[in-house]
Amino acid sequence: MYLKFFLVFFILTCFLSLNNSMSICIDPDEHYLAKKLYEFIESTIRYEQVELQSKQFKQPIINTRVNYEPVINEEVLNNSECDLTNRTMSTYEDRSICPKRFKTIRRKDRYPFFVNQILCTCDSCFIQPGIPLVTNIYKCMPVWAEKHVLVRKECQVDGYHYWQPEFETINVGCICGTSLTLVSFRSTDKYAS
Repeated sequence: MYLKFFLVFFILTCFLSLNNSMSICIDPDEHYLAKKLYEFIESTIRYEQVELQSKQFKQPIINTRVNYEPVINEEVLNNSECDLTNRTMSTYEDRSICPKRFKTIRRKDRYPFFVNQILCTCDSCFIQPGIPLVTNIYKCMPVWAEKHVLVRKECQVDGYHYWQPEFETINVGCICGTSLTLVSFRSTDKYAS
């Protein structure tokens, strides 16, 4: 008797666990995601407007995130077009002081699903044709921007993925700047008189 009960209990447990592991989580349609992203952008703007009207405003919400240090890697900076003799100079991007290329990235776990990112193709700044600036002082550096996105998270009990509002750091341009840290001569100490 106990053996039959244990056997039935074991089979039901295995069947239910197999059924739960095979459950498919559904993504909401793109119209719903666009609506959620718009609501996130709108709430961020409203928050910043309230903060601007108060006297305690310090920074926009986008720049107040912790660990705001983007990683510079092959996806945003490489030296594939530093040789001016091989560059075509036919496009605006090739004639720039800091040459760049546009790259479209497709992601399944973030909305918008496609994002355009800039790839800086040389770390040297070119002022005169063929003559790079001193590379230990001036460099082509990525320009970072924070964009609103929805990130797909775990499956909820209702069978839909949860899409969490977040900020994503992407490269939106390349600029020639100094690699040195500049020190301001203006006093920023509030107790200095």
